[in-house]
Amino acid sequence: MNDFSQLKNLLLNNQFGLQRVFSLLNRTDLNGLSIEDISSYSNLTLNDIPFAQYLQQNMSNIDTNSNENISQSEMNVMFSKMRTEGLTYEQLYTMLNSSCMGANQELLVNALRNFQTVDLNNDGKISQAEINLYRIKSEINARSVSGANTNKTSSTETDFSRRTYLNNSNYF
Repeated sequence: MNDFSQLKNLLLNNQFGLQRVFSLLNRTDLNGLSIEDISSYSNLTLNDIPFAQYLQQNMSNIDTNSNENISQSEMNVMFSKMRTEGLTYEQLYTMLNSSCMGANQELLVNALRNFQTVDLNNDGKISQAEINLYRIKSEINARSVSGANTNKTSSTETDFSRRTYLNNSNYF
């Protein structure tokens, strides 16, 4: 997977999109978002709608105090969990199937294709730490392969030089 920074950005973009939608919808009642607030898409662009849908579908998980409102502190808890725990395959797949994801579709396909490889602890989520570890391991492997290829070239050149020397020494 060559697009580690893009995969990392996918997690950050997800957080940014959710915060943006929360801020746009939370203009009237600063105590938090109700399900009615979230259902109102009139203030949102097409690209913001999937994030509003995510908030709507996950209201019960985000609303930790069960007051039927999502507060900024509850959003911060969700963001912290996303950073530390990551996103599930299903969450990424839902984002992919959204007709509004546009330019991120290739990145999402790449994340889904490599999900099991990047999910190093096999918890069913891709976290920021796993992306960073996977990137480091891949760089080390790439250097090892590159070093092995360099050694093969050197070995081949050495073998060629030896054969040339032996062939030429037969002429003496």
